[in-house]
Amino acid sequence: MMRLLYSPTSPYARKVRVVAIEKGLADRIALVPVNPLCDDTDELHCQNPLGKVPALVLDDGRAVVDSPVICEQLDALASEPQLIPKEPDARIDAHTRQAVADGVADAAFNLIMEARRPDPQRSPQLDRALAGRDRTRCRGTGRTGGARAVRPRRHRDGRGAPLPRLPPARARLARGEPGARRLDRSRSTAAEPG
Repeated sequence: MMRLLYSPTSPYARKVRVVAIEKGLADRIALVPVNPLCDDTDELHCQNPLGKVPALVLDDGRAVVDSPVICEQLDALASEPQLIPKEPDARIDAHTRQAVADGVADAAFNLIMEARRPDPQRSPQLDRALAGRDRTRCRGTGRTGGARAVRPRRHRDGRGAPLPRLPPARARLARGEPGARRLDRSRSTAAEPG
């Protein structure tokens, strides 16, 4: 029986599990939950030196790592339904869509991990990323997004002047600025610091 080393929160492992279900292979794969963020992941590091999930251990003991490669392997194990096209142009399109989806998942993961860092260690780019972006159409493609299409929002007052950028509420609270308030989550109302 094959074994899938995975984390329940990993979008990449979730993608592999969906492919296994769609291909009718779920009953041939034992799920082995691991936490790649802990130091106690010897089995994961033995199968994948990068220490990343998912990792699929085949019946013969070989390990397949990286979700696109694992999905390709699972697609080859059962003929129906065919998830990854054989025709070259359709195959390239499928792999391109998969790469874009993985890139979105990478960006979301990096943003979450950066947000978990203590304030002094946090990247100054995080505030800009969390502030949101305007999305414009990429010329000639009909698609939105892309590095050149992302522009920061500019909030303006009624006269067209940019509004001053305020420090995060946590920093204002720490300095004890008047009027700084924090959200009391237990009552879902604003509460004075204290």
